[in-house]
Amino acid sequence: MHSAPGVKPGAGMTADLRERAGRIVRGEDARYGNLFDHVIITIILASIAALALETLPGIPAWLDNALDVVELTVVIIFTLEYGLRLWTARQPLRYAASFWGIVDLLTVLPFWLTIGGNFQALRSLRLMRILRINKLVRHVAAINRISRAFQLIKEELAVFGLLALILMFIAAVGIYEFEHEAQPQAFASIPHALWFVVVTLTTVGYGDVYPVTAGGKMFTFFILIIGIGVIALPTGLISSGLNRAREEERAQKNKGKDGQETQNTKHPPE
Repeated sequence: MHSAPGVKPGAGMTADLRERAGRIVRGEDARYGNLFDHVIITIILASIAALALETLPGIPAWLDNALDVVELTVVIIFTLEYGLRLWTARQPLRYAASFWGIVDLLTVLPFWLTIGGNFQALRSLRLMRILRINKLVRHVAAINRISRAFQLIKEELAVFGLLALILMFIAAVGIYEFEHEAQPQAFASIPHALWFVVVTLTTVGYGDVYPVTAGGKMFTFFILIIGIGVIALPTGLISSGLNRAREEERAQKNKGKDGQETQNTKHPPE
């Protein structure tokens, strides 16, 4: 069989290989997509563990050498992964300029910039290895569900955020009026009181600033009650958004199954 005019022999095979590799890298391949994700997740976790172990005091020489080998292996694998993603991307330049493309590049570039050199300023760039944690997000399927949940409730969250800011300012004005005369340094202004309101509403309460007047204590009690609602309300919204996102996923899966069954019915196997 002769190849088409103007088409180099093997070009079709290369295109098929590129498409198959792209499906695996993007997690679209049913057989090897999940395996690829699991391998990358394992490598990321090993890299993070190696980064933490490097900071141990009095680390043995053999372990230090082993961590160097792990780091070199991880960098080589991530470099190959970056090249593979660049090669299989439908729009390579768009991928390179995207958020994930920049993260993939920054996780390996500092190593290659500092290898064989003694420049302390460049070696400090290796701290950017912590960016590899971000790569985990890409390979966790539930992240898409969380992202969809926030899209579904973004308007409610915006309204809640505005109400929370209004309540915090009102609370800051109130506590300032109660405590300013008793503690002029701690509650010197409304912005100073706002710090107290923030740590109180979030139920952190560092203890560096606290009310001493009876009115201030009563007002702080109401702030704490409001703080419980400030934490509980967005939690309920997020839970509702996750349930809606999960229902959408189930509906899409059921729709896909129904479509496949209909197609099989129309075109029974020979």
